[in-house]
Amino acid sequence: LLSSAKAPGVSSAATPTAKDVVLDNPSASAAQPVVRPVPRWSALATSLGDLGVSLLSETAQAGSNTVVSPLSVASALGLVQLGAKGPTALELGFVLDSGASKSRRLSADMPALLAALEPEKGAANSPLTMANRIWVDKRVTENASPAFVATAKQRWKADGVVVPFATPEPTRNTINQWVAAQTGQRIKEVLPPGS
Repeated sequence: LLSSAKAPGVSSAATPTAKDVVLDNPSASAAQPVVRPVPRWSALATSLGDLGVSLLSETAQAGSNTVVSPLSVASALGLVQLGAKGPTALELGFVLDSGASKSRRLSADMPALLAALEPEKGAANSPLTMANRIWVDKRVTENASPAFVATAKQRWKADGVVVPFATPEPTRNTINQWVAAQTGQRIKEVLPPGS
């Protein structure tokens, strides 16, 4: 688990290497090390934790079993912010950069973390699979901006696709099929019928 300690100097351009991981238990075997991140990821962990706690406090009901992935939510909000302007972009910036760290950790450092979490090319079984895509209604635009798509892919490891939300059932099926394919059939229906 990522530490929640705050630390200055998190670089958005750096990618973790073996020297970035510190063993909490020196006697732990190499096969099952107990690790903690170096301080450069700690501020980002704090921001993601703040986001997750905020979402849970707003959505979880007493006695419910609620799960939130702040990493996924921050990625989605980053994609939306990428296409926003004016007051909407400012509001999204506040959501992405608020919390205990108060230092643009989510918007500035998330792309570096996403790059660090990408499986190496040719890796057979990655422990982490992320499927990020923004689905834009055809009534908004006929084509996703090439600049937006390029930045989304480079910065957020995602792309943008234009679909017709005016025909919701085929679009729902298209989205569900894409998610199922991206997650190795682990998530078969992210959008239930009628959504």
